[in-house]
Amino acid sequence: MGVINNFLKVVAPKLALRRLQHQMTFDTITQNQRKHDGAGRGRRFGDNNFVGPSQNQQISSDLPLLRERSREANRNNPYAKKATRSFANNVVGTGILANPVVEDPAVAKLIKKVWKEWADSTLCDFDGLQNFYGLTALSVGTVAKSGECYARRIWSKRVKNSKVVPLEIQLLDPDFIDHQKNTVQPFDNGEYIVNGVQYNKKGKRIAYWVFDRHPTEVFTESKPVPASEMSPMFYMEDPGQVHGLPFNSSIILRMKDFDEYEDAQLMKQKIAACFAVFVQRSNGDSSSIGAKSSDNSIERLAPGMINYGEDGETFTFSNPPQVDGYRDFTRTSLQGQAAGFGLSYETYTGDLSGVNFSSGRMGWLEAQRFYEMLQWNMVIPMFLNPIWQWFTQAAYIAGKIPSPDVAVTWTPPRREMIDPLKEIQALLKQVRAGFISWQDAVRSLGYAPEEIVDQMKEDKERFDKAKLMPESDPRYDADKLAKIDQIEAKKED
Repeated sequence: MGVINNFLKVVAPKLALRRLQHQMTFDTITQNQRKHDGAGRGRRFGDNNFVGPSQNQQISSDLPLLRERSREANRNNPYAKKATRSFANNVVGTGILANPVVEDPAVAKLIKKVWKEWADSTLCDFDGLQNFYGLTALSVGTVAKSGECYARRIWSKRVKNSKVVPLEIQLLDPDFIDHQKNTVQPFDNGEYIVNGVQYNKKGKRIAYWVFDRHPTEVFTESKPVPASEMSPMFYMEDPGQVHGLPFNSSIILRMKDFDEYEDAQLMKQKIAACFAVFVQRSNGDSSSIGAKSSDNSIERLAPGMINYGEDGETFTFSNPPQVDGYRDFTRTSLQGQAAGFGLSYETYTGDLSGVNFSSGRMGWLEAQRFYEMLQWNMVIPMFLNPIWQWFTQAAYIAGKIPSPDVAVTWTPPRREMIDPLKEIQALLKQVRAGFISWQDAVRSLGYAPEEIVDQMKEDKERFDKAKLMPESDPRYDADKLAKIDQIEAKKED
């Protein structure tokens, strides 16, 4: 009650009672005030009672170590390796297709032809090893593993009107960016540098400070490269974020602990497999089967063997430790790791033992939404669109296309169907009901509508020339022809 209340209780009981009533009322009002439990500063939050730095400040100090640990996991952890491949396989696959948007069909066909010649060739790669679709898959895998990837425009030395567009794409590992390059105070013109990225006074990116060679291989000074010549790609989680984090940055410690747990369990299994027999003799000597002996004692066990011991010998069998709960703990731990990557447990581990059709479909739909988000919010706007602009500019300069300003649409790889028969029927009904267009349906299957139309025209002419009536041609649909015959019969009657 406190010293004052105890004193008043003796000299002025009524005053002490009123004071205590007011205190209790005040405490009740205070306790009932609305508050965020997560903003509490009690002992349950331990050492979390602090105001942290900004996202960019945290990334600046932690990114190099996070990146190295992520790469180490990708080298030695099979689950991390599979996760990186899963992102490249599902986000890019065999390639995200470009479809130029031009009113003139002849010009659109020309641009598509020039693009195909450039994108399908390894001449689009500065290193001469990948075609464009391989570069796209490599960049997505680098983002998952290292947090970001950079594409740099290189003007090749091919002359005008050459057979190939004079453009090469150089993919840069994020280590090529000078993350230690910062300015304490802005320049006189208001420009400033944050972790190797230079901004103008309005906060727009205008340059990147890039090493000519990998900084750990050759000592070199970084130099500014105009932002128009660079295209960064990373998964942005906060507005104003300068650099991206590896996809497993939140579970690196969890992955390390699980690796150590698996090593301990493996050792435990080895110990459990060691079955030993100890022989105690009456003279006090003890030995185990497998130890060297000077007599003719049997020191190996075999199936069905019967052996009679000597007088005074006592046999004692070892009791190796048992391995319990390994499967349940492993599944729970891997589920947490998969959630940190943004993948389903089945995709992350390849374990389909507990999957039925409904659960498999739900898991795949959730994963597909994340893949589509990466396609449309990261790969297309940050990687493909800038490179398309570089391509049209280079093709125009080389005299390949009539204009450098060409709009484009992209068609990601198709989503594999779990039940093709049911899903195709549902897609067909959506198109007939007008819920989606035929073009959208074709794109959802990973095809370009323009190419499908051209192929349908070619097929129609080829079938008519050969006097064939395939069921794939709607003009020769059996049900439709039967209804036409019935209508014609009724007219004759």
